Amino acid sequence: MKATWKILIKLVLIGCIFYITPFYDTCMQMLGQTNIKTFAYEQKTIDPSISIKDELNVMSSHQVKKAEKDDVIKVETTQENPVVVPTPKSEESKKQKTVYIYDTHQKEDYADGKGVMDAAADLGKHLEEKGIKVVLETHSFQNYMDAHGMNYNQSYLVSNKYLQDALVNYGGFDLCIDLHRDSVPRSAAVLEANGKTYAKAMMVVGSLATYHDSSAKISSTLTDIMNKKVNGIMKGVMTREAYYNQQVANGIVLIEVGAEVNSFKEITNTTKVLADGIYDMLMKGES
Repeated sequence: MKATWKILIKLVLIGCIFYITPFYDTCMQMLGQTNIKTFAYEQKTIDPSISIKDELNVMSSHQVKKAEKDDVIKVETTQENPVVVPTPKSEESKKQKTVYIYDTHQKEDYADGKGVMDAAADLGKHLEEKGIKVVLETHSFQNYMDAHGMNYNQSYLVSNKYLQDALVNYGGFDLCIDLHRDSVPRSAAVLEANGKTYAKAMMVVGSLATYHDSSAKISSTLTDIMNKKVNGIMKGVMTREAYYNQQVANGIVLIEVGAEVNSFKEITNTTKVLADGIYDMLMKGES
């Protein structure tokens, strides 16, 4: 009996010592962490059955088959300059605005066979013509998903990986654009103005994202600028209960340009206006 009491007293003393030391707080913090915010996003388009281990593997792996290069693209792409350490910028280059354009859903297409990656390339071309440095994401997300046994619902995990790679490799951007297309009837996808037919566009903000205020401000500003150029070309900013990679950093936006019912000519009419709007926002500071 005495031996039992001695053991109990020792256990109580050990517990008290453990409780009053910093080691207790550290252990409790570790036990209390149910997810890792930097990697495990609660994006509604992500399969909820994905484990944290799987998400970490997605973020850390760099094995991917390269997509076919499009000879029409004249802007710099991520496959042409996959640097790991950014080259120090000259004083002149520091003044140049930089934009990264990617497409989470790369296979979204339009009525005549071309798709959102073509729209991204066209937007990049117009921005380059205006003196804005563009980096276009051209790695195949589908090849990456195939190589890692992933499905469409995990697209944002993949685009997040390449977005973060680009931010590190190129030393950051003034604006990051995730270009999509909508899925609406033609009556809601076109605008007749100035003797042209434009594809309507819309900015989308993820309300759950850490930097949603930044995304919302940019989206509202760009929407206003473009509607001043071509009245009605932009729909109102849409806010949804999601992340859309806008938890990664400031200056990340999602824009839906047209829908599957639009011709690519209608898309390019809009991307030219979009490039004008981005130029005014970044270079002229318009709001």
